[in-house]
Amino acid sequence: MIGVQGPFTKGKNQIYRVVTPHGSKQFSINKAGGKRQAKKLAQDYANEYNDAADKQTSHLLNMGADYTVADIIRIFEDYFEQLENLGKRADTSLGTYKNLFNRIKSTKYIDLPYQHIAEQYLDLEECLYINGWGHDAVSKTMKALKYAYRIATPKGITSPMASYIFDNGASNTDTDEDINEVIIPTQLELESILKVANPKWQLFYKLAATTGMRVSELRGLAFDNIDFANNFILVRQQATQNFKLTTKLKTKKSNRDIPLHLGLKKLLLELRNTLNIVPNIGHNSQTKGVKTNLVFPTSVGTAHSRQHIWNVFEKHKQAASVNLKGSMHCFRHMYASNLIDFHKHGKMSVLEISNALGHRSFTFTEEVYGHLIYPRSERQQLVNDISNAQNFAFAN
Repeated sequence: MIGVQGPFTKGKNQIYRVVTPHGSKQFSINKAGGKRQAKKLAQDYANEYNDAADKQTSHLLNMGADYTVADIIRIFEDYFEQLENLGKRADTSLGTYKNLFNRIKSTKYIDLPYQHIAEQYLDLEECLYINGWGHDAVSKTMKALKYAYRIATPKGITSPMASYIFDNGASNTDTDEDINEVIIPTQLELESILKVANPKWQLFYKLAATTGMRVSELRGLAFDNIDFANNFILVRQQATQNFKLTTKLKTKKSNRDIPLHLGLKKLLLELRNTLNIVPNIGHNSQTKGVKTNLVFPTSVGTAHSRQHIWNVFEKHKQAASVNLKGSMHCFRHMYASNLIDFHKHGKMSVLEISNALGHRSFTFTEEVYGHLIYPRSERQQLVNDISNAQNFAFAN
């Protein structure tokens, strides 16, 4: 229960204070005309707040299966309106939230049982993208819904959206130039993630780790750009930050042919049959324009948003109890490290590795993976040469 605190001295004045989880309000003794009147105003404010909180809690404690996302929004809006009446929120705040929630009200998820949002908030997020809302709009809408769930959930009960995270930096998780640290998953970490993923995402992760394709390239991968006859994936298009397809790739050298793992070839052919896609003879990558028969389409046939991929991966890491800091880009690093092992056994040159990764230059490949290509443990001869050289005899 919220109570009245004070009186306190603030400057030359005395005040009573009511502290709530949403902020504090002060009542000046001078302005109220005395201690008794100031304390009464403060107590009335506290009582109103407690009544509103009790009413809110009773709604949710009695929730049953018939409660929906719409009920969460309605309870939140009622609660927020009460705060506005108490002078704790600007009049425009509720209007802003209602505009955000209207985006959700236009989707089928508005009638979803309120508990089930835990399993489907990523689908709701992607639905907003498909409906044409941009990255910033989806971010604000989903964060508003999470806030509504938090407010509408009584203390001691975990909100169904507690684990939801919207990564505002996700637009930078697919670029080579933004690499600050090369994080390479272990075989065990990859296998753990595969165990908790469904077949669609298992294939997505396996392709990422065996081809080194950027996430944008995987999102835009079409069956017409897979040469099943010769076992190569032809990188000719990608998906933009949201879900649009384009033949404009990251660099000129991103246009490349990648060997297709024969184990994944079988899975891809099975998926093509499941999606009822009519196969072309060989491939159709030489025709102009984007190809729309995507390997990983959404429910309406478009490419997944980058944000959705990021959230799915985070959810799988959490379910697998894998403490991996890297984004999906880590599988590209994993692929590169395996190619470097081939290089050390004389099977590939560093230039071939650079071409396979679609890097803009050979120099960039050395900048990113130089510590793997030329590890210090294999440069001990230089240590011996310096130690034995007459020119450095003074160090002995």
